[in-house]
Amino acid sequence: MALNPPKNLVATVVSPNRIDLSWDNDDKYHIIQIWENKAGGGYGASPKYEIDGNEEFHELHNLDENTNYKHYLVGEIIEPPEESDDSNETNVTTFEDLEDPTNLVVTIISGTEAELIWEDNAEGEDGYKIERKPSGGSFSEVGTVAKNMEYFKDTGLTPGQPYEWRVRAYQTGPYYSGYSNIDTGTAMSVPAAPTSPAISEKSDKWMRLTWTPTTNETGYKIEKSTNGVDFNEIAKIGAGLSDFLVTNLDPNTQYWFKWRAYNAAGNSSYTSTVNDTTLASYSRSDFEKLIRRRVFKPIYLIEINPQMEVSGFTLTSGKTYTYEKTLEDRAIDIEGVTEDGDPYAKKTSVDDVEANASSFYFDYANRKLYVHTSDGTNPSNFTILTSFWLYFSNVKNQIYNGKKYLPFLSAEDIPDMSDEIKPTFKGTYSISSGTITLKNPKIKGEHYFYKLYARYIWEGRKIVARMGGDGFTYSKFRPIQTGLIDNAECFDLTFTIDFKDLRGLQERQFTMNYYNLTDYPEMDDELEGKPILRAWGKQYGIIPDCIDFPRKKFKFNDGRSKSVTEVKKNETVLTEGTDFYVDYQRSIITLDYSVNLEKDDLMRVSFWGRVNSANELIEVGAEIFKDWMNNFFDVTNAELNHDWIYETKYTNTQELAPLIRDERDLEEVLRILEPSSKAFVQQDGQGRLGISPRQTVVPSDVIYLKNAHISKFSRVESSDDYYWKVRVYFNEDPQTNEWDYKEATDNKIWWKFNIKRILPIYIYSNSASDAQTLANDILAMVNKDKVKFDAPAILFGDLAGNLTKFNRKRFPSLSGAADNVTLRILSINKSPSTNLASIVAEVAQ
Repeated sequence: MALNPPKNLVATVVSPNRIDLSWDNDDKYHIIQIWENKAGGGYGASPKYEIDGNEEFHELHNLDENTNYKHYLVGEIIEPPEESDDSNETNVTTFEDLEDPTNLVVTIISGTEAELIWEDNAEGEDGYKIERKPSGGSFSEVGTVAKNMEYFKDTGLTPGQPYEWRVRAYQTGPYYSGYSNIDTGTAMSVPAAPTSPAISEKSDKWMRLTWTPTTNETGYKIEKSTNGVDFNEIAKIGAGLSDFLVTNLDPNTQYWFKWRAYNAAGNSSYTSTVNDTTLASYSRSDFEKLIRRRVFKPIYLIEINPQMEVSGFTLTSGKTYTYEKTLEDRAIDIEGVTEDGDPYAKKTSVDDVEANASSFYFDYANRKLYVHTSDGTNPSNFTILTSFWLYFSNVKNQIYNGKKYLPFLSAEDIPDMSDEIKPTFKGTYSISSGTITLKNPKIKGEHYFYKLYARYIWEGRKIVARMGGDGFTYSKFRPIQTGLIDNAECFDLTFTIDFKDLRGLQERQFTMNYYNLTDYPEMDDELEGKPILRAWGKQYGIIPDCIDFPRKKFKFNDGRSKSVTEVKKNETVLTEGTDFYVDYQRSIITLDYSVNLEKDDLMRVSFWGRVNSANELIEVGAEIFKDWMNNFFDVTNAELNHDWIYETKYTNTQELAPLIRDERDLEEVLRILEPSSKAFVQQDGQGRLGISPRQTVVPSDVIYLKNAHISKFSRVESSDDYYWKVRVYFNEDPQTNEWDYKEATDNKIWWKFNIKRILPIYIYSNSASDAQTLANDILAMVNKDKVKFDAPAILFGDLAGNLTKFNRKRFPSLSGAADNVTLRILSINKSPSTNLASIVAEVAQ
């Protein structure tokens, strides 16, 4: 009887280098032969294995990865010698060895969602599996993504719950790579409600709300009511703020307010409701009463904020991380400390410093500075700089806000201060500068500033000029100029400070991230050093950069994007989730491996750009301005005028779409943002930057200029002030740099003055109607009558752009019965040495 062969032979791939064989022995054999055909090379070309005839399982090791193997078995009896026929044949391919994914980063985006990104290092994977572990629990699989993917959105988290995540590649079989690193995150919790709600100030048309900020917030939602029952949301403002100016209120009217914090997890509970009644009519402040006097003697305060480098610290007795230094300077009160440029947190005791890295405490009475460095080591390893304020006045024996002001100042040594706008929303960036001279008297036989000049750091530090009058408390003084020290010189009799306007911040560049082979090793060499496009708002048909052709990856924006609305390959619209996948954290699309991609295929992506921490679009001009300042130009909230920013936000709500594709000066991008938002970028008296809407309604606190206030009056007519057309360019094509445009025409300018000058304006908008409206508005602005005149210090509280009222007797040619005309101040130069303001204004009525 013939020897039966083994049957039911099964080959199971276990790893890139191992296959397990199993079978059933149909007869009893002395030996089982295992025949192997590797990669189609034939059964004779591969080794033959012989194993014990009783075995029904065998492991084949040291195989080649990603290689096809065929096997069959033959049973053999030694005596008398006999071989069976061949068993059935198996046909399998070993796994490809999978490299572990690396650099897993988890970003929590809400109370229930997290986004994961990692680096795909594997070749031949079928996809990635994502595992999550809650605190105190164990890992479990929560999702799978396709091959070449490096992004996953995990949902179903519990707010406030900490989690861990890990990722591994797999091949169907299954076979797995090792795990990535573990990254952690805590699902967002709804923020706590802000505390201490109050109405701190009020006028006839506005109220200021104040509160103690909470933490973990994206911002605050403000609600208003006129009956205390029915509330409507009137504003949504940013994180870290502690006040909000509610405008456009009616005089002598009671209002109720409540507000709450919010983030991507939801809204906090409301504050308690606060209410008050606006004034029946505008009430002048003490400052306004002062400057309205025909004759007055102002008091000026100069405050300077130098730095000093401190070294020679010793370890504080009984402490591990706290170091101390006694300061010789008796008058100074340390208000800030930095370590290699990074700020420390201010604490109120030595124990607080010991418990908190990167912190300081200054014991004013005992003149001791205590610091805890970022790594707890001796401060000598770092550059430690302290900052403090020095105080000067033009009047003797003055103490304000608990600080003594030294009488080293004369009013005539305070420089002129200028501010300017253009009616075209362009050119508000002229940087004013000046020189303040302080006396350098001898004190106890030594000149005052000789002691300070060499020890202190003056350049780049802030200087503030305030103005007030006799009997004023500190809070009643008005800041009239703020700047940065550009140069300081010490003489025997004087100490001279040259300063520049804080708008010097605009000399900074909008820095970009660039493609490099370290971050994108599979990209074409031609991308090396190319800026990565950065976009806000709705973008259409952007050609993305191919960063990995083999894996079919394209990058379309720098940073996180809100959503992708369309992807086209040549003229074919692709389907998300089938033809392509989106990594929103890094703004990368990955084509599915089944989608054919050729080098000459043209990809286009339409998408919504940058978002805030609650995944809300940043697309209104004022919020784009704030985002730029906070996140790209290192301007803090304290350096911004949020009253202006949020007034602009709710005055001009057009959706904008800035597209920054190369390094540009801040001044340049703001010149385009201004007309896009119909607003002016300005600096207020405290040196804060803001974007302020063009006033269209005369405020109740407007200054009325009478004939007695005015000198050197003249009408201004110049051909340079007139334009035949205003052409507004919009909807820039990022690939060709070509723009669409709309224009407005005033043929009277051509007929009357023989002028055919065209004013070009560029805006961050894709809207033709917005462009046409702006062209009409700007044409009406630029061809208005203009005047020049001098006025006394009555206008020292004003800025360019403000409206004022002017006596009609100066305008005999204008028709109408009103007693006054409305002027818009275009430029104002304030001269403390003469108590005069020189004005250029347009007739705004």
